[in-house]
Amino acid sequence: MRNDRTAPPRRRGPAVRAYNTQFDATRRRYGLDPKQWPHASHVSRGAISRYRVGVEEPLVETLARLVRAARQLSGRPVKASEFFDLGEAEPINLIGPKPARWHFGKTYDTRFDKNLIRERVLPAQLARESGVLRATILRKPSGADSITVGMLAKFVRAMRRIGRATMASDSADLGEDQNNESTPPPTNRGPEKAPATPDPAPQS
Repeated sequence: MRNDRTAPPRRRGPAVRAYNTQFDATRRRYGLDPKQWPHASHVSRGAISRYRVGVEEPLVETLARLVRAARQLSGRPVKASEFFDLGEAEPINLIGPKPARWHFGKTYDTRFDKNLIRERVLPAQLARESGVLRATILRKPSGADSITVGMLAKFVRAMRRIGRATMASDSADLGEDQNNESTPPPTNRGPEKAPATPDPAPQS
């Protein structure tokens, strides 16, 4: 007598829960696995889970690691502004104040300081427009203090309200500088031929 019993259906792993946040929507759009992404970015799963839920925001340097890993895993030019609002949608005030007369004293080799100098925006002016303490801003150019995503967004909005066409990447490394184009495979030219050797000279 034939056994008509069919094999039981395979059990699938638990579905990854989706959250109604910009960060998690971007993760889903690029197919970033919650298990692979932490390993590739060296950011803990717990931290990424908090960003997904929206209860915590990362430091900019952490966001840069996430962006680099997202580009590596997806093979696509992922932007940091796709994960968080970085203030780049703030309209530029076309009648903003003229560039300040700034006596350039000690400068620092950081993006933040170079952007302030290039745009000729005084720390006091940025503090007034962004609502961030001037003492806090003075620590940023030297790199003595890490910038959070929310604070970077405040700076970008303030710079644009002052009349500067600033983007977030002008003030901080967001992990978008690397070349993410895949390297083409080597052309198959077949086995290399040994170099021809001259015919031996005839013996006399």
